[in-house]
Amino acid sequence: MNQPNCTKCVIESDGVTSKGLYYQIVKGLIIATDESKQNSGFKSQNETINWIHKYIIYIHNGDSYTKKMDFYSHNNRFWTLLNLNIYNNDGTITNVDITSGNCISTFTKCLRDDFIIQNEIKNLNMSDHKLWDYIMSFIPRLVYLFNVITNKNEGKSLENGDIPFNIDVKNMYDAESNYSTLFSLTTNPSCEFVTGRFVKKIIGKDNSYYEYQSAHDEPTMFKLSVLNHLWNYPKIGHHVSFYMKEYSIDDLFDFCIMAPIRLANDSSFPIVLIDQETL
Repeated sequence: MNQPNCTKCVIESDGVTSKGLYYQIVKGLIIATDESKQNSGFKSQNETINWIHKYIIYIHNGDSYTKKMDFYSHNNRFWTLLNLNIYNNDGTITNVDITSGNCISTFTKCLRDDFIIQNEIKNLNMSDHKLWDYIMSFIPRLVYLFNVITNKNEGKSLENGDIPFNIDVKNMYDAESNYSTLFSLTTNPSCEFVTGRFVKKIIGKDNSYYEYQSAHDEPTMFKLSVLNHLWNYPKIGHHVSFYMKEYSIDDLFDFCIMAPIRLANDSSFPIVLIDQETL
């Protein structure tokens, strides 16, 4: 299955606009979130702040984007859906009981019955549970890209062509030689339009090192290392193994490095999506 690209958007809620990202899951169906929806929180009874994140599903027809669903979730290793609202064509809202055994079937039926996307959904040829997992797999993708693009560690947004991003995907120490082997996904911020590369570094005990480009060296280990790294990435989510296990090495490289680069260098005018409670 070809992996969709992530695209910039703007989400307007109560007259306030915020920068966002969205994926087109299939033609006519998109899932979106924005900066504010990635940083929502509430206090529990013991005063602990629980971070929750809102996602919105839209139906796209021509130039029209209609809000179809929204839901909140925790984005952590124990990913949890907190609620699910379906926005019906008659203006009513269906609050789905996520604890019921009908939650997944209600969710997928809503999509299968929509005349705009029903053929696209049918062409996926997925059971209800597979369709649910596939759509929910876009949550950790969005979380990951938001964390990379907004450069949370530095507390500032990245400018076009400037991504100080380095992901260490394997660090293996050899006690006999006193050398470590570090597989590193990295970008070159000196380029006007940043390009990515995969390198293998040999690091000595005195921290001296040499490196060489090695995009296809030990591909199986490289793939497993990326998956393990993303699994431990802050707030990456629960569905990593599901949606990335079929990725080729090139797909992994594209998602980890080239997707953030494309988004950072994208100067096109983003679409505007409306987040409202009534249609």
